[in-house]
Amino acid sequence: METPEGDRASLDPAEEREAAADVLTEIVGLVLPPKVWALVAHRLDAMEAAVRAGDVEALAEAAGQLELMGLTRIRKRPDDEGESAAADLVDRIGPLVHELRSETSAEEHTDDEPAGG
Repeated sequence: METPEGDRASLDPAEEREAAADVLTEIVGLVLPPKVWALVAHRLDAMEAAVRAGDVEALAEAAGQLELMGLTRIRKRPDDEGESAAADLVDRIGPLVHELRSETSAEEHTDDEPAGG
């Protein structure tokens, strides 16, 4: 089922960036099977590309898919089937979260300024 064009236009960039940052923050603490971490890395690639392109729709889609992957495989501690996020993945997530939240913060500051100057 396709999303109507009007729904796409209704995406709030600041909200979507904050939601994506929240998903990334939460995913770092999960314990997932190695194959799922590979999928997380792929979704992280998509999120980074979306941020570089300024594509809010692609960012929201990748973040939603990432959120679904984490929620279905949560473990409380590492075991034979799961492991914590690799250091290189965590190293990529931190700067992306910072960038997403910095853009949101800058946009909110701009929105607070009067239109006349």
